[in-house]
Amino acid sequence: MTRLSCTGLARGIMARLVSPRVLLGLALMAASLVPYRAVALEECKCEDLGAIQTELAIALLLKQRFEIQARTLIEKYGQNPKGSDYEQAFRDYNAFQDGKGEGSAAHGLREGKPGEPDRVPYVPRGARERLAYEDNPRSGKGISAGRKWVNDTRVVDLDERRTIENRWKKEGKDLCAPDDPAKMEQSLKAGAKCAGIARAFAVHEASHADTCRQMGFYAFWERPAHQLAADEARAYTAQAEALGADIQRVMGQKRTKVRRGPSGACPECYLEVQATCIKSYEVSGKVQAIELTGRICDIERAFTLRSVGMSKVNFQMTPWDGGTRGAYTYQGTGGGARFVGDGRYTIAIGENDGKITLFSDGEAHVIGKKVKDTGMGTFKLTPLQDACE
Repeated sequence: MTRLSCTGLARGIMARLVSPRVLLGLALMAASLVPYRAVALEECKCEDLGAIQTELAIALLLKQRFEIQARTLIEKYGQNPKGSDYEQAFRDYNAFQDGKGEGSAAHGLREGKPGEPDRVPYVPRGARERLAYEDNPRSGKGISAGRKWVNDTRVVDLDERRTIENRWKKEGKDLCAPDDPAKMEQSLKAGAKCAGIARAFAVHEASHADTCRQMGFYAFWERPAHQLAADEARAYTAQAEALGADIQRVMGQKRTKVRRGPSGACPECYLEVQATCIKSYEVSGKVQAIELTGRICDIERAFTLRSVGMSKVNFQMTPWDGGTRGAYTYQGTGGGARFVGDGRYTIAIGENDGKITLFSDGEAHVIGKKVKDTGMGTFKLTPLQDACE
């Protein structure tokens, strides 16, 4: 799904264009638009590899697009734009981030399914504290804008801002922490197929919080548009690295048979990974009156079926063609006779079960005599929850 971070949505309309009260309200409203519902996710497994790689490809693409956007904004408006350039840079950035057409961040990416958030807003706690102050400056709640009047112009008061930020740190409070961590966690999980993907989304948002802490809340909240774009690029880089690490973890699972590994340790290298998922089965069935059981740990590997009861018979199964068919030999004793024989088999795998069918067009040898082999039979395959060895 298209999953864009929303620091730009929260900060993208500048205080110069609307009042601080409206600006901060929009930021918090953006967070409230994300659906809140309990989501329990399982760890990513072999069957989820394609979904992880899709998210990785999207993260790498968005990283590249935001890097280009950051450079474009610097080329057009400079490192420290002022006045109308500052405002126009944000208009350009909003069009890039919020648009759907060519040249936008989301161009060509599918939208989320109903119930999935297209955007996950990172809104730092400081945004709500600013809103609390704007609601009632005399209440003593929240934090001020950290500005002062100089020659009839309201300018940044760096001393006041440092004092406010240091006071919050001493009190063990974090202005850069997500405003509603529980809600953000649930929104990150919504639409993620498995836990590893949700963790990568969380790494992305944590990158924004780390940038906020490094810069300080005020500088982070009022930074120019090109810095927002660069911050998104860094966050998508961290997200891609987390997704690559989860692909590496899935590759190490017993049920993952890696056909092609990554050519290196870079995140994009994990897009090269090709694997098949090993399914293991419990086998049960009969050949005439002889009951046989066994386990298939991997249909591409040889396996053995053994008799249950008085008869002592072993069927040695050797797969061909990726395990969908193969040959078997058997030998054993039963009913006072000793016998050997061979034949072929096929395996049909369904979504929740499977079947082995034995065929024989040969002869069996019983106590040194040739007799018609009547060993044709079928066996039921019951999936095992975990891979076996």
